[in-house]
Amino acid sequence: MVNLILASHGDLSKGILNSTMMITGDLHKNVETFSLYPGENPLDYADELKNRIMRTKDTWIIIADIQGGSVHTALLQLTVLDNVIVFSGMNLNLVLGIMLDDYEDLSEDHLRTIVDEARAGITCKKQIETQLEDEF
Repeated sequence: MVNLILASHGDLSKGILNSTMMITGDLHKNVETFSLYPGENPLDYADELKNRIMRTKDTWIIIADIQGGSVHTALLQLTVLDNVIVFSGMNLNLVLGIMLDDYEDLSEDHLRTIVDEARAGITCKKQIETQLEDEF
């Protein structure tokens, strides 16, 4: 089984999960969130999670909000376990890409493809041209 954890500062992880549920329906069965609030230590959650992970042979995929942030840094230590993968840069494209994946191929190349596809969804346009303008 594959477990997915969305981890963030504040309620971002809960909001992303809510949005994915709206799009995917009941595909969120093995998804949980971790939200770090002021005064909490992400290392406490990482230690608790490590104990849970060590009791299973499941694969655990963690998507953290900010690379190098306290949540990401604390959870990154779990990659010493063979069955843990940690992503950073949480966004809806990345979460959907992972949730809709068949989990058959967790090779580095496949995981890189998921990240590349999520990045491809990030665009910036300065000026919007409409078809109507092109027709005149």
